[in-house]
This record gives sequence, structure tokens and C-alpha cells, in this order.
Amino acid sequence: MNEVEGGDATNGTISSTGLYRAPFEVPPRAVQVKAVARADETRSAQAQVTVVAAEVAKEEATPEAAATEEAITEEATTEEATTEETTPEATSPTISLTQIYGPELVGDVCVYRVRAEVTGNPRPTIEFNRDDSDGAWGNDVAQINLRAGESFTLEATATNSAGSDRARKEINFLCEVPFAVTSVTASVSPPSWTGPCPTDFDFSAVITVNGPGTVTYRWESSDGGIDPTRNITFARVGSQRVTASFRWSTSGSYWQRVRVLTPNAIVSNRANFTLTCEVPPDIDVRPLTVDFGDVACGSSRRWGVILQNVGTGSLNISSANIASGVVYFSIEDDECTGRNLATGQECIIGVRFGPLGVCGPPGSPYDGNLRIRSNDPYEGTVNIRLRARQG
Repeated sequence: MNEVEGGDATNGTISSTGLYRAPFEVPPRAVQVKAVARADETRSAQAQVTVVAAEVAKEEATPEAAATEEAITEEATTEEATTEETTPEATSPTISLTQIYGPELVGDVCVYRVRAEVTGNPRPTIEFNRDDSDGAWGNDVAQINLRAGESFTLEATATNSAGSDRARKEINFLCEVPFAVTSVTASVSPPSWTGPCPTDFDFSAVITVNGPGTVTYRWESSDGGIDPTRNITFARVGSQRVTASFRWSTSGSYWQRVRVLTPNAIVSNRANFTLTCEVPPDIDVRPLTVDFGDVACGSSRRWGVILQNVGTGSLNISSANIASGVVYFSIEDDECTGRNLATGQECIIGVRFGPLGVCGPPGSPYDGNLRIRSNDPYEGTVNIRLRARQG
């Protein structure tokens, strides 16, 4: 003991032998002393003792004081022996997870922080299956960042020399977020066209939102064109496709895109396309009605149908056939099928009526049809009427 508690004439010091010495003028009486400071916490302790101070005229110790000193020394020795440290026994760990932060919306992610509470001796180490903060909050806290619609099962394992324990916690996106369009992507079909103009291009865009609500949008084009605004309603988080068709008539490279106006401003990518206009071929057929007139029984008559390309693109004649009246009419001398006619070029398809295997009464009518197909974009199929009478 280094100091004792007191406050009057009874105050003094404890000697190394444990004897309390009072001033000479203090009469013998019982006093209490209390240790208030310790030199070595592992080898001393706080205690109250009662001692009897005997009045002495000289510095010589009385028999009573010697006995008291011996008793104090014995008590201190016993107390020191009982305060020796013992090594705690190892215990298996336990672990539980407690959410300490969140849900908190930061940008477009919902942030959570979870602390692992552990017990066990020695103190267990903690391992998480995910920590989006990379340990920024300490080894006992994990941060989980979720986007709309996501969930995650957080697992934590506590391990020490006596064993291990595991805890799980399901974390869901529970942040309240304002309705918004999160993305919009546009595309075009076909991406290029070569041929007659004008022609139509088909466009589509996929709009994705983070919840239920109505979106206002419009189509815009590279030539400055702006389509009227349109609306689309979403019942839940997800995506929907919108479509539009636009006619273009001049060669060039262009784009269309979608601009979202509400609930938030966002613009899609450009759907790029190329148009190469070619002046189309133009088939001219003459005559469109072939009248063989009166044909005597057992006789036949031939007629030439003229095909001409009066356009500027190459005219391809893909087929010619008798579509009806094959008993009376036939094709001969076909110099057109399979040919490509340049501007101004012409060819002839010969058509014959008769001879008839069985003749009818004079004046009996016979009708048929010659069908011609080509790459003319406006008159891809031409029908020529065929007719004759029994002479």
C-alpha cells in the first residue's frame, strides 16, 4: 500500500512491516484505514483493516503493536496468494447479424451496413461472403449495395480454436425511389436500303423503368423532324418496346432516336441507317389486250406482245405464262423471260391461238390470260387479256 485514506490526526503511513504509527499525542483508540492507491494491480488489492494504535513515548514498538503488525503482514500474504491470475477456458464462438445502417438510397443503389456480434474465447475471427466497402467499416461490419429489384443473402462466419459458427441475413432492395426511366435503346430495320424511293424504315425502342408510372416520349430524326409526343404506361418495374415507321425518299445516311420527356429527361442512342435511291425500272406492255379475231376451224394465229423498259433501272423479266385458257392459247418465241432490259430496250413474247382440236359453232368466243412478272416495283405483275372467236 502506498497511501491510506483519512483526514485527521489519525492519518499516517503504513510501514513496510504493516505497522500504523500515530502521532505521540493521540490517545490509544481503534481507527480504520483504507488503501486508495495500488502500485501493482496484479499483486495487490483494495482492503479495509482495523488496527489499534497504542500510545508510545519512544520509537520502540510495544508488544501489542508488534502483534498487530504480524497480523497485517499475514493477511496481506494470504490476499496476494488468492489474486494470482488463471488462464480462461476456450469456448466455441457464436455469431449474430444486426443491421446498423440503411436502407439508404445513394445514387441508384440502396445501401445497407450489417454488424456481426460475436462471443467466444479466444475472440473469433469474422469472415463475410460479401462486403462492398472492402473493409472500410472494420472487420466486423459489411456493406451491401443493391440495385432496384435485387436481393442478397449475407453470410458471416466466426472462427476460433474451439470451433466456428455461421449466421445469415436476407437483404432486399427496400429504398423508396422516385419513378424514372433508367434506359432507352433504339434500333432500325433494315439498317440500309438500295432501291426505288421513297421507302419505309421500321424503328423500335426498348424503354426500361424502375417502377410503375407513365412515360412521355417522342421520336426525333437527323433532318430535324420531331414526331408528336406519345405516352406509355408501366404497371411495374421492367421494360416495354415502342415502335414507329417513317418514310424516307432521298439518298443519304440518317438516324432516328427517342427522347423521353417525363418522368425524367433521357435520350436513346441513334438508330443509324443508309438509303441509296435508284430510279426504278418501268415496264411497258403492249397491247394489254390481244384480239385474235375470227379464226377458222383447224387454223391458228400468232400475236407478238412487246415488253419495253421505259424506266432508268434495269428491268428483269422473271416469268411469263398462260394463266388461263391453256387449251386455246400457248406461248412461243419467248425472248423476254430471264432477260435484263436496260433503259429503252424491248423484247417480244409470241402468243398463238389454235388450232383447235374440236371446233365449236361459228362465232364461239375463247378467252385466256398471259401473265408476266418483273422487278418493276409498281407493276410487278402484268396480265394481258387474250381472246378469239370461232370463224
